[in-house]
Amino acid sequence: MPKDELFKLNNFIKSYINEKKALNSAKNTFLTYERVLNAFYEYYTLHYDKISLEGIDRVFIVNYLESLGLSINSKNLHLVVLKNFFKYLQSHFYPLIDFKTRLEELNAKAQKRAPVALSGINKNLYQSGHRCFIKA
Repeated sequence: MPKDELFKLNNFIKSYINEKKALNSAKNTFLTYERVLNAFYEYYTLHYDKISLEGIDRVFIVNYLESLGLSINSKNLHLVVLKNFFKYLQSHFYPLIDFKTRLEELNAKAQKRAPVALSGINKNLYQSGHRCFIKA
C-alpha cells in the first residue's frame, strides 16, 4: 500500500527526532533536523506512489535538493541530515539496504569562479607590497 510509505516515513522521522532529543542533542540541532526531515517528507508525499522508502537513491535526493532552490551551504546541510537519517534507518529498520553506500560522496559543490586578473598598475602595486589597489 503506497500510503503505508508515508505512515512509515512519518513514524521513522518522529522516532529519529525523539532519539536526538533523548541523546541530549542541542536544541538547534534537533530543530534543524526536524525542519529538514519535514521538508523531505513533504517532497516525498508528491512521489511516494512512484518510489518506496527502500528505493530512495542519489537521484531522488538530488531532485529533492534541486526542487528547493537552496544555496550550496543549505544543500550540504540537508545532505548531512538526510545521510544521517538514512544511516539511522539502515541500522534500525533496513539492515539489508545499504543507504550509506548509496548516498556516500554525495555533496553539493560550489562552482569555481574564474580568477580576475589584476590590471597592470595593480599588478605593480601588488608586487611592490602595497595593500591598496585602484578600482577599474
